Amino acid sequence: SNVTYRIYDYDRRDAKGRPRDLHISQALDVTRLTRPVITDHSPHLVACPYFTVDRVCAGEKSDACAAGVSVGADVPAEAAVSGAAGVSSGADTCAAGAMSGAAGAVTGTVVETSFLSVRIIGGEGTLSLPDTGGTYPCRPGDSFFLPASSGSWTLTGTAEALLTRVP
Repeated sequence: SNVTYRIYDYDRRDAKGRPRDLHISQALDVTRLTRPVITDHSPHLVACPYFTVDRVCAGEKSDACAAGVSVGADVPAEAAVSGAAGVSSGADTCAAGAMSGAAGAVTGTVVETSFLSVRIIGGEGTLSLPDTGGTYPCRPGDSFFLPASSGSWTLTGTAEALLTRVP
């Protein structure tokens, strides 16, 4: 929408020095005043028709990681490994269920049906892209975009990450 209703204006004045009009009643007319319904998106942190977000942890399980949700189902048939977004885990990480992979690593394959956005939210590690030869150190705040069909990847170290993809 391109409509803006002013509900507070920090006591700003118009060109003639008068307080600017507020639009309280109009804003209330278009505001939802009910609490949103909390939805469990398991096995994802967030899932909608447009994207999913999963939390994964390389290395040992931490208290912060233990609070995360598991990754597992809803994988395109062409994914090369099990897990959401083609994610597998061999370490005792956030990922639950029967998954395979090297201890202390999270691995996956970016298939042709989706990109993969990797956002590092904790710990430190290395993101390796064996199909392209890239190896990148990572720490909290780092973000990586892996285009569709970019192949396999591995996250090692103690890194915790959010993985975003198209379902």
